[in-house]
Amino acid sequence: MPTPYSPMRRTLLAGAASLAAASCLAPWSWAVDKTAANTIDAPKGPPPAPAEFLALSKLLIPDLRLDEHVGARLHAALLRQDGRFPIKTKALADVARQGPLTEAEALADAVKADTALSATLRTIVSAWYLGIVGDHATGQVVSYDLALMQEVVRDTVVTPSYCTRAPGYWSAPPGLTEGRA
Repeated sequence: MPTPYSPMRRTLLAGAASLAAASCLAPWSWAVDKTAANTIDAPKGPPPAPAEFLALSKLLIPDLRLDEHVGARLHAALLRQDGRFPIKTKALADVARQGPLTEAEALADAVKADTALSATLRTIVSAWYLGIVGDHATGQVVSYDLALMQEVVRDTVVTPSYCTRAPGYWSAPPGLTEGRA
């Protein structure tokens, strides 16, 4: 049995369809306007780490190549965690210059009595090796596959992950093989 003609029902359906169409199209225009406005002045990545932080890091970890982009992100995360971090880093670098200390062990022995400087030294080294800044509750992962703990064993151990190869293997272009195209 066909339903009788109801102008109210048709008006309701037309209004619902118009509202659905408007709600699908409206977010696109809002998103484009906001992104265009935000990308004009948006900085490209974190600001570079101060040269003093990188020099101190290279003194503490002399045998491995330190990635400058990871260093910038570590420095930014350490600064967010502790606003006095630049002051502590400068004090640690001053102790290294007074020596002049050229080895991490010598610097660690020199600041052993000062618990704040000793903690800063451990914070910097653990941030580079673990790729994490902070403790379990407030830790921020800065780098996983570029953390130095992965670099030390990269030649013998595959970095643990859910993929069958090392993390980031898909970022390299695939090799071309002979065969059917």
